[in-house]
Amino acid sequence: MPMPTLPRPARAAIAAALLAAPALRAQAPAPAVTADDIGTVSISVVVPEDTPELTPRQRDQVDSKLTQIAAQAGLGGSGIDAGFLLYPLITLEDEQVAEGGLKNISVVTLELALFIKQADQNITFASMSRTLKGSGNSKGLAITNAITRLQAGDPEFRTFITTGKRKILEYYEKNCRMLQQEASRKSRVQDWEGALGVLMRVPKEAKTCAEAIAPDIDFAFKSYQQQACKGLIKNASANVAAQAYVQALQSLDDIDPFSPCADEAAALVDRIEGVVNQREDRDLQIALQTYDKNLEALKQLYPTAAAQEAHRMELARDVAVAYYNSKQPVVQYNKTVFK
Repeated sequence: MPMPTLPRPARAAIAAALLAAPALRAQAPAPAVTADDIGTVSISVVVPEDTPELTPRQRDQVDSKLTQIAAQAGLGGSGIDAGFLLYPLITLEDEQVAEGGLKNISVVTLELALFIKQADQNITFASMSRTLKGSGNSKGLAITNAITRLQAGDPEFRTFITTGKRKILEYYEKNCRMLQQEASRKSRVQDWEGALGVLMRVPKEAKTCAEAIAPDIDFAFKSYQQQACKGLIKNASANVAAQAYVQALQSLDDIDPFSPCADEAAALVDRIEGVVNQREDRDLQIALQTYDKNLEALKQLYPTAAAQEAHRMELARDVAVAYYNSKQPVVQYNKTVFK
């Protein structure tokens, strides 16, 4: 006997219910950010835990499928705190049981609604819906079978993601000044890592904004370097005063030779070299040779002003990556926040 057919909600009602739904927890922590994620359009895939039709394993399957769909269309899935979400609303529209053979077969129809949204400002960039059908020896297996029908190469999904990506880039261009102001607020309290984290959210494809923030990135990174240098110079100076010269060289080796405190570092190295010339300290000689070798390698690797500028951008990306990964995201249904 076929089971009763569930009523089919209108797609507009699905969207309205989604926007009115209470905040829900993310299913899993975001993946670690890498240097390759910087300068790309990043989006977080969020499958609500309170989806009664799905088991935890099925939610994982949906998460994996949507991540593949986004990646194939050129959207990164890192943990960068940009607040852009790709999430589904899944409802069980129909369940039938076909009798026959040794086992009955369950046949289900799922309604999948997908949304790309900016969480903080509650802006929806793209939406679509798709009916998925699946069958199996149980309702659960039928739902799993329906989920497998999500194909990353589906042209409709690609169009959906491409539309969302285009509107996200437009969002960055439109809100570029707002991001600069947010970075400026962090700079005023000398939170240089935070300022770089804000500025380096901007994708390279948002060309006008990327060009506008370039001087801000340069200023924030040089200020970060200056702040970091002071600590390294202080440690090295204290070690020199305590005649712990090997430890002093280890601190000095962390200073970029193109940074604002490069001259102070060189002066301390000169003092240490004077000690080496008066002593027969094998460990100190090796430490000084290692320092000189590393310094010369960097100077040869970045011989021109343009090369040094590119080097600074690489280091700035590293600072941003460390900043993003130090923040454990807590993604909610209608908001993305950090602990």
